[in-house]
Amino acid sequence: MKKLKRGAFFNLILSVLLVALVAAGVSSCRKPEPLTFKYVTLPVLENLPIFVGIDQGLFQKYGLTIELVAVQSALERDTLIRGGQADCTTLDLIAIGLFNRDAITVKGVRLVNDTTKGKFALVVGPGCTAQSVADLAGVPVGVAFNTVAEYVGDTMLRLSGVPADKVNLAEWRQINVRLEALINDQLPAGIFPEPFATYATQNGCRILARDSEFGGLGHDILTFTAAALAEHPDRVRDFMAAYEKAVELVRKDPDRWSSLIQDKGLVPPMIGAQATVPTFAEPSLPTVEQVTPIMQWAVDKGILPVVPAIENLVTADFLAGN
Repeated sequence: MKKLKRGAFFNLILSVLLVALVAAGVSSCRKPEPLTFKYVTLPVLENLPIFVGIDQGLFQKYGLTIELVAVQSALERDTLIRGGQADCTTLDLIAIGLFNRDAITVKGVRLVNDTTKGKFALVVGPGCTAQSVADLAGVPVGVAFNTVAEYVGDTMLRLSGVPADKVNLAEWRQINVRLEALINDQLPAGIFPEPFATYATQNGCRILARDSEFGGLGHDILTFTAAALAEHPDRVRDFMAAYEKAVELVRKDPDRWSSLIQDKGLVPPMIGAQATVPTFAEPSLPTVEQVTPIMQWAVDKGILPVVPAIENLVTADFLAGN
């Protein structure tokens, strides 16, 4: 075999490097394979960034199609997730704990709402004479049992000095029915998220306290199934990149999306244009200090057998910058 001349050898090496660089460039410019994520959506404002991302084509830029699966109750949502018929949704910490009671089924990937701004309020009806939360000792307070609303109500009452044996939480699972009962003085008090709380005040009710006064008790968390995270980690990161752009659009001009909120039914018709866009959190997750009291409460109530480790509930692997 003839030896290559030095010049020819260097030309050969240069050619190989150029081919490799061109191949790398082509690979980096190649569009990702199309993928569909099924997102379960309830008619709540916390889902607004998902609708904005779809409306503005942000997910599409990453080769993602978001198939919305609309439901009217948490039970329907949970059934779809458990049955493997959806990939992602928004859950509170108690719901995540219940999903992962026996095995890791889902994990939260990002906090949705800014808890310092408050989500829940303790509202009293027109005929209720209570002037403070402490005045509600023994008074029925409507909540949905085994949910974050029950946790919020129990915590607000106890931290306001109501003795444990005087905390009187009553089951009113359907929020629309609970709201109507409050306005019509069939229920003296109840726990309501926004925009229901504000709507109640416009119909003769009063807000005694907000959860933000107690450190922020209601965490909404963007959540994926464990299967989706394991099978498509890079595509989940693409989802999150599009989501962050959608959140930024909402932050820049909240009023811009009022028609989208109405068109997509993110608030009940009775609230309509009165709805105020919530403040969305920076990319983050609840801390151990925030998670542990909620999980301990769930254990004390018999909802969960043990306090789960935080890494069994949420993961920071998909936050922007990670």
